[in-house]
Amino acid sequence: RTASARNTVVHTITFSRAADQTRMRDVAAETGGRHFHADTAGDLAEVFRTIEGRLWTLSGDQGRLDADGMITLFGRGSTCINTGGEKVFPEEVEEALKAHENIKDALVVGVTDKRWGSKVCAVFNTIDGSELSLEEVQAHCRKHVAGYKVPRLILNSDVVERFPSGKPDYKWAEKLCADATAAQA
Repeated sequence: RTASARNTVVHTITFSRAADQTRMRDVAAETGGRHFHADTAGDLAEVFRTIEGRLWTLSGDQGRLDADGMITLFGRGSTCINTGGEKVFPEEVEEALKAHENIKDALVVGVTDKRWGSKVCAVFNTIDGSELSLEEVQAHCRKHVAGYKVPRLILNSDVVERFPSGKPDYKWAEKLCADATAAQA
């Protein structure tokens, strides 16, 4: 696990009893807080580990262990956007976008920005196919997330690309946002 001023980030999320919380911290320490992804069959041994006779999953998801024992998941570290030194987890902004009455699906990625390092870009489609303005989307998002997480660039798309498994195609969204940023320059 790693710590920051605001949140405690945990790398293992498979526990349910209070007694397991202490062991979870030990497991994270034993693994050096590394992120694990099951991209190949060989990686499965890294993702599923047996420690003291118990099976643990090291998913790569990041979250916060709250005082009441609840876990708040932020998402994968690999998709995290660093904007002006602040961390933005795309899943949180995507959920805020999808709370809009007319947004059907959304993906959020970071695009290069000279001032902030990266800026938040949202690609979404609407239920009725209508266009939404940047101002409207930003006003909606500000009701749900901190100001630095609000998209600075939006792209209305006919479809939001996902893999057959339903997982988001972030590479597609990154290319779309990068192309749009280049066109604006």
